Amino acid sequence: MRLRELIDCEIKRIISKPWLPFTFLFVISIFFANHIDEFELDASSDSLLLENDEDLRYYRSIKARYGDDEFLVVTYQPQNELFSADTIDHLKQLRDELSTIDSVESVVSILDVPLLKSPPKSLSEIADEAPTYFSPGTNKEMAKNELLNSTLYRDLIISADGKTTAILLNLKVNETLEIMIEQRDALRLKRLSGSLSDSEFKELNTISKEIKNFRKQERDKNANMVATIRAVLDQYKNKAGIFLGGVPMITVDMI
Repeated sequence: MRLRELIDCEIKRIISKPWLPFTFLFVISIFFANHIDEFELDASSDSLLLENDEDLRYYRSIKARYGDDEFLVVTYQPQNELFSADTIDHLKQLRDELSTIDSVESVVSILDVPLLKSPPKSLSEIADEAPTYFSPGTNKEMAKNELLNSTLYRDLIISADGKTTAILLNLKVNETLEIMIEQRDALRLKRLSGSLSDSEFKELNTISKEIKNFRKQERDKNANMVATIRAVLDQYKNKAGIFLGGVPMITVDMI
């Protein structure tokens, strides 16, 4: 009963002087508005997961073994038939322009994947270089059939109905940042085990600050990269429905 009376008393006080809470909220709003430029949102795995997360450590061990997985995906649905000469030429121009963007390491499309049955070749024939769509001797009709029916490509790089294809943009990796993250994670593991020395503790703090600065630079660079890619894609939307996707793009849009 006493608690109820206190609550009622506070409610009456607020109602009798409504300007008090509004003044408080106004002051708080002004304070945060003055510091809005200092606000930073880090949507990396470091900030979204606990530093001792087992799944994160396993993911990083796999990534260290098999390579990085930073990429974007462009879906391409032409107005005309996908394998028509005009559409293939349009797709090639798009692929070539995307490959010139600084942050893009490589581009993979239906024009770049290896074709083993167009016509069929022995392993010795493709040992040095596997043929692709524009390779001399590639049968275009057989290539179309292979791309549409191969379990390697159907529903992965090309839809089952042959109306939509994907373009994979492999992004360049900041090797310096990756090395620093590995060093920091090794020090974090030592801290969890209680064997971190004073000098290593200082080193951990220094590396963590450097990583934070590097990540800010990476966020700015990724924002510019996504804007550049979107500008390129916009130039090709007159003949196809084109959409961009991928974790780096989502991260940029979140921030």
